[in-house]
Amino acid sequence: MLWLVLLLRLTVPTGPSASPFPGSFKYAISAHSSERARVFARPELDTPVVGVIEQGGDFPIHEVLEDRSCPGGHFLRIARSRFVCSAHFSPSARFPVRVPVVAVNETLDPSLSWRRTRVATPVWASRADRIAGRPAFTLPRNAHLEYRKRYVLVEGELMYLSIKDYLVAGADLEEASPSTFAGKRTEGPGDLAWAVVYRYPTVPLVDLEGGRPKRRLPDKTWVRLAAAGPVEREGRKYYRLEDGWGVAEDHLRLFTLGEKPDGIAPDEPWIEVNMTSQTLVAYEGDRPVFRTLISSGRVGTDTVPGLYRIYFKRAVQDVSRKRGSRVDYFFESVPFVQFFHGVFAFHSAMWHHAFGFPHSMGCVETSLRDAAFLFGWTHPRVPDGYLALTDSVEDPGTLVRIVKFPGHRVPTRFHPRAVPPEE
Repeated sequence: MLWLVLLLRLTVPTGPSASPFPGSFKYAISAHSSERARVFARPELDTPVVGVIEQGGDFPIHEVLEDRSCPGGHFLRIARSRFVCSAHFSPSARFPVRVPVVAVNETLDPSLSWRRTRVATPVWASRADRIAGRPAFTLPRNAHLEYRKRYVLVEGELMYLSIKDYLVAGADLEEASPSTFAGKRTEGPGDLAWAVVYRYPTVPLVDLEGGRPKRRLPDKTWVRLAAAGPVEREGRKYYRLEDGWGVAEDHLRLFTLGEKPDGIAPDEPWIEVNMTSQTLVAYEGDRPVFRTLISSGRVGTDTVPGLYRIYFKRAVQDVSRKRGSRVDYFFESVPFVQFFHGVFAFHSAMWHHAFGFPHSMGCVETSLRDAAFLFGWTHPRVPDGYLALTDSVEDPGTLVRIVKFPGHRVPTRFHPRAVPPEE
């Protein structure tokens, strides 16, 4: 028996990347992605690309199409209407385990971290360019770089090595501090009374009864409103909280509910964004399930009202605008991006805390925690291990209605997909 055990140890590979079926997918349980790979709608290279898989994931093999070739291999079906080329994968006997591109912990904080520029600072393409004084471009203040703890010394100066191998002076960087604000799930009818106070750094509360000391709440604190409506006091409108204190109307972000759009199924997810109150409410049919603050476009780069559908989702993407050597803004590895109209998208914003006020260049920005929740809740659902995914007939994108005020009638700005005939 000893010789048999030794023989098995010599012939069966071990370790996390080992495969008992080298060079063969016919008997493999899963396909291990050895590099980033495209996902096709059909086993043809000229068919639409529906997604992108990141390196390091294991995907179930539903079918091996040895008669459908691709450069360096043949097609594998890894899900319904999703095909990949085997040249980018290796066969594996492991159970399919897919790792999220951006992992989140129990408090919905993403695994990524960033360093931001304290001042405008030059970026160098190489050590030689740094020594010669030839910067590639200059980053503005508050640019964000994904932090990976990679530094090198150049002529005695500590230089940070970015994810794209650019050099930036370590002294010009500091730890970024993304907002910890998070929206609120709606568990029952009583949760509809929640609102958010806003005024930096604190919001004054008014004693509507008299005789109590002054009190203040931190900016962006969730509060519950009393059932009674607003009251007038010294020519100003106040809302009463459940504990009796009053908050001025102009220091509150209230959430109003919209009517379900035509064609929405009883439990279908959809979203309404109100640009006047800078709020977002997510629904399942008629039932509100989530609410939060957003930042839509500033004056001059306003978010366009309309009825949209999320058509493309990307787990992480750079957000920047460069014009020659000038960089207007630069945010590296922004997580949870959901496109709904051209280049405009829902996405997280780790570079400001101004949710509840217009701040973007036309997109709808949310906190990191809210972006993580919405990315997992909306359709198309992006499986773990995918960097990006488009909507499809099988999994159409979530409907989004962006309005200026409740009841605002907006035009439809998406093209409905044609439903294929039944076979």
